[in-house]
This record gives sequence, C-alpha cells and structure tokens, in this order.
Amino acid sequence: MAPVVARLRITTAAELLSSFTTDMDPEIRVKSVKAAAAIGDPRFLEIFHSRLEDPSWPVRCQAAKGLSAFGSSASIPPLAKALRDRQWWVRFYAATALASMGGGVAQTQGRYVIARNPRDHGDRQRPRT
Repeated sequence: MAPVVARLRITTAAELLSSFTTDMDPEIRVKSVKAAAAIGDPRFLEIFHSRLEDPSWPVRCQAAKGLSAFGSSASIPPLAKALRDRQWWVRFYAATALASMGGGVAQTQGRYVIARNPRDHGDRQRPRT
C-alpha cells in the first residue's frame, strides 16, 4: 500500500505512513520510509529521524536516503550520528545526504569520519563465491 500512496503523491497520508514505519515487519518499514521519501512532504522529517535508529539496517539506509531530498539543517545531527553506524551502507547514505546539503555541513561536521575500513567491522557483506 505504501508504494501506491507514493505514486499518487498523497500528502495527507502522513498518519497512515507513520503507522507503517513502526510495523513489526522490517520490509514494510523499508517500503513505507521509501514511500514517504517519494512524497517529499517535510512533515515526514521526524519519521526519517526516528527511523535512523531502527534495528533493521535497510530501514536506516532508506531513512538516510530520504533525508538527502530535504536538505534540512535539523537533519544534520541525526545524520552525523548515523556516520558512526555499524553498517557500512548506513554510513554511506548518511554521508551522501550530508554532502548533498552543501558546504555548511562540511564546516560543521568536518570532525566526523565518513568512511571506515570495513575490515574493522564484520558488517560488510562479501560476494558469494
């Protein structure tokens, strides 16, 4: 249902999508965050911020990707925190979102390490052989 809402660009669906972002199924949370990003309503900022703390890393990735479309200075602290996430992809999308916000972010967040060596964390998925 969330992808349908995104295609229709229904901005009155904030409450509906908000309830989906806390569903027990991580796939539903991923799709609802993705749909909220496609709608692009600034009312969803809090949803993205809270989903950066989700236990499922694909949800955190979608939240960071979604925040890149808004460019809100309110998103800088949660995205900066996401730069220290255990999952490499979350750090990547958080860094991408921060970079899309422009030069002010680099001055404010210059002390953060964006890319870590994945060998230091057992979290990067290796290709199957």
